[in-house]
Amino acid sequence: MTNKNKEFFEELIIEGEKVLKRSDWDGRRYSSGGPSSEEYSSLVYRGMDIILKVFNKDSSYYIGLDRIASDEKKSTNSYYYAHCFGIIKGAHIAYKKLLVGN
Repeated sequence: MTNKNKEFFEELIIEGEKVLKRSDWDGRRYSSGGPSSEEYSSLVYRGMDIILKVFNKDSSYYIGLDRIASDEKKSTNSYYYAHCFGIIKGAHIAYKKLLVGN
């Protein structure tokens, strides 16, 4: 597990939190229009990339993101930003625990 992976993960988490805050995500809906399609695509594919590097394609995190990214309706619907962020955040928590040996 490299420092680059750690930094990449942390940057993605910080960026995701900013987007959700700006979009006024309340846990059920966005009250400020939600993330842009560009922000959504960036989160999903960057998330898939780091999860693939840190875990593997058989991890539940990768499978979860891949299902959303492969779904014809969900892959282009930025409403699912928060769902994808939740998967990535879960992977980040697991990654941090692996780093400290817990």
